[in-house]
Amino acid sequence: MWFNKAHKRDKALSPSQAAAEQTCLHELFEQQAEKTPDAEAVICDGSVLTFSELNHRANVLAHHLQVLQVGPGHLVGIFMDRSADLIIALLAVLKVGAAYVPIDPEYPAERIAYMLADTRASVLLTQRDLLQSLPPHQARLLLVEEAVQQPAQAPEKSPRRASSGDLAYVIYTSGSTGKPKGVQVPHSALVSHALAMIEIYRLTPADCVLQFASISFDVAGEEIFPTLLSGASVVIHPQRASIAAFLEFVQQHSLTVLNLPTTFWQELVFEMDRTHRSISTSVRLVVVGNERTLMQTYRKWRELVGDRIEWMNAYGLTEATITSTIYNPQENGGELHPDSAELVPIGRPVRNVRTMVLDSDMKPVPAGTPGELYIGGAGLAVGYLNLPELTDARFVRDPFNADPTARLYKTGDLASALPDGNLQFLGRADEQVKIRGFRIEPAEIEAAILHHPAVRQVAVVARDYKEGERRLIAYLAARAGDVPIPQLRRLIRNQLPDYMVPALFICLDDLPLLPNGKVDRKNLPDPARHRPFATPDFVRPATLTEQLLERIWSEVLGLSNLSVSDNFFELGGHSL
Repeated sequence: MWFNKAHKRDKALSPSQAAAEQTCLHELFEQQAEKTPDAEAVICDGSVLTFSELNHRANVLAHHLQVLQVGPGHLVGIFMDRSADLIIALLAVLKVGAAYVPIDPEYPAERIAYMLADTRASVLLTQRDLLQSLPPHQARLLLVEEAVQQPAQAPEKSPRRASSGDLAYVIYTSGSTGKPKGVQVPHSALVSHALAMIEIYRLTPADCVLQFASISFDVAGEEIFPTLLSGASVVIHPQRASIAAFLEFVQQHSLTVLNLPTTFWQELVFEMDRTHRSISTSVRLVVVGNERTLMQTYRKWRELVGDRIEWMNAYGLTEATITSTIYNPQENGGELHPDSAELVPIGRPVRNVRTMVLDSDMKPVPAGTPGELYIGGAGLAVGYLNLPELTDARFVRDPFNADPTARLYKTGDLASALPDGNLQFLGRADEQVKIRGFRIEPAEIEAAILHHPAVRQVAVVARDYKEGERRLIAYLAARAGDVPIPQLRRLIRNQLPDYMVPALFICLDDLPLLPNGKVDRKNLPDPARHRPFATPDFVRPATLTEQLLERIWSEVLGLSNLSVSDNFFELGGHSL
């Protein structure tokens, strides 16, 4: 039988650590601000906020929230670009005892409106430049950049109105019902995670940590909170940049810790190999995760950087508070486990996290046997907002714990245990997929596509198309001939974020079905044999430049028979 109670580096908590586990996150931040008031806390666009300044501005904004009667039990929307003001907003909401709801400004208006309605957010923190992007809503607006500059009788410390069991944030993930679902995370889970990451990443006040992820992606919390609690500096990366510009940014700011989506890291390795560029000598740790990581890419990384940079592969889910397991090949001299096949293992659980690989009857399976991965411990979310039945289905009673309130999260991920106790990720037990680090329910995309009156059948799947990269493909059957794909793409862009818009749309007469009437996803045709769609004004490349671009696009997109009227992004291209 196999299950793993704790990370092998675990040890008994000291009295101070045990006390910290019961403290709210913003209180731990305030303690650090008292220790290092003049240290650099946030660096963004050439400006710097010290810990003292960050704490004071967060207190000012918290005062304005109190005037609006925001407190425990309230959810506050945060609709802001990544900036120092964004971090001020996060802390201010926590200081008044409320929970924040991060909303990416790049989300389509329909999704933003749904999140605001579902949370019943009474207040929305935003920036003046984003006002035109907001859909109609009922929330009261508070412009952060103006509020923090207004005179206010801000207390030196927060009101301490929250307890460790209160919510810290609600983050929305893709939902199988056709609507996103809000995951409710309490302070206790967030604090447990932050303290574990400080220990595993060995964060100190000397570190400069990259803030790379969108605030609507929970990894942003891992970049921000452990950094601030350890007295290190958060360095906010520009919204978009090429790999070359990224490497220059890392060197310019002497970054020491990079937490990157696996897909971006793979592009970084490819570009470093192609251009013979190196990564800054200031970097001591690179963490990747939340997607399959190929052994061959890791080996190429080792060829390029040697053992001077520690490298870790992380695995986690929003429902279990960001990172649950870590694999560090340096613990084995930098060599990957020989039984881990083509994928890098996802490692062992971090402190206060329990992992189990169970069969369909929730019985532990032997090491090396596939089963479903369950997660328990301090990192579990409270459940899904306004979805009690789904919460009960996914957060189940822990049969291995004498505490009747103990729960396990049913991840839907298949895994097995390697002989040394590390976990190997094997894929999904259901149809959920991950694309560029984002967890996606194909059913939500299918529901959006079916809004088009011409579509009678649809199946969305994820397929590998080049080393370490996957893309979404939508297979369609129309009621009368071909579906106007550009029109359909515009329709779903109004409902879904860009990372959920399929890269390819393939029209078929009928979708293959199983005897039970469901789509036979395993027998959907190979997309390489189908051009996504033909434009009515098809024109073959004629000039030297057009022919050169066609060769480049064909290589990148894995397609042939391209027209000069084609759109790179509508053929499946993306910014990476």
